[in-house]
Amino acid sequence: MGCVLEFGLLWLEQHRRLKYFCFLMIRRPPRSTQSRSSAASDVYKRQPMDFINEITIIFYRSFFIGVLNNYYDKYINSFNKIVAIERTIRNVVIKDVPLKGKLDKLEFDGKSVNVVDYKTGDPDKAIPKTKGPSDKEPNGGHYWRQAVFYKILVDNYEQKDWKVVSTEFDFIEPDKKKNYRKEKVVIGPADITTVTQQITSTWEKIQNREFYTGCGKPECYWCNFVKENKLQKARYEHEEQEE
Repeated sequence: MGCVLEFGLLWLEQHRRLKYFCFLMIRRPPRSTQSRSSAASDVYKRQPMDFINEITIIFYRSFFIGVLNNYYDKYINSFNKIVAIERTIRNVVIKDVPLKGKLDKLEFDGKSVNVVDYKTGDPDKAIPKTKGPSDKEPNGGHYWRQAVFYKILVDNYEQKDWKVVSTEFDFIEPDKKKNYRKEKVVIGPADITTVTQQITSTWEKIQNREFYTGCGKPECYWCNFVKENKLQKARYEHEEQEE
């Protein structure tokens, strides 16, 4: 199995097991270190990972059990237990654009919602992605757009009278100083307008088959795929006429 595919499977597996770990934190009161270790271990006993080689499994389990143990110690006494875990929201339509999404966790205070999205990896490298539009990033960071999208999705979910007050990115791995980080994004009307425009613009391009044309290099797999399938017919025809 290729390294990229194996990494992707591990990432999906980690998110799935993190969901179960959240259930354990909701159900269990604060416990001793020994019980805490069993909570993380329980996550990895539930289902085998036959699709990944044994060496990778050993590393994966030892690394992430350590991560989850430390996360458990940090937050077990403050973990919000009025939540929905991995909630799928669909059948939302904004300006004729169909939207759906799966949210890691929703924390409730009445009908007010704090959306929590779990992130792995280095928080220091990820924090800039939570920032809004700037001269350097006119469309805003990837995580910022994700945060605004979640508010648009939940606020317009007609089956529930929920209102998102914030989106929070919860990094389950500490930074270089061993501090755990949560980055909260509070979303205003201007943010919603900006991301709604991005959504409708992207949807129009998809409908018109106006996909990103790539780098144009002859050896590029994506560019050749686009050209062979005529996804950017006008551009390539124009280039060929000039030649």
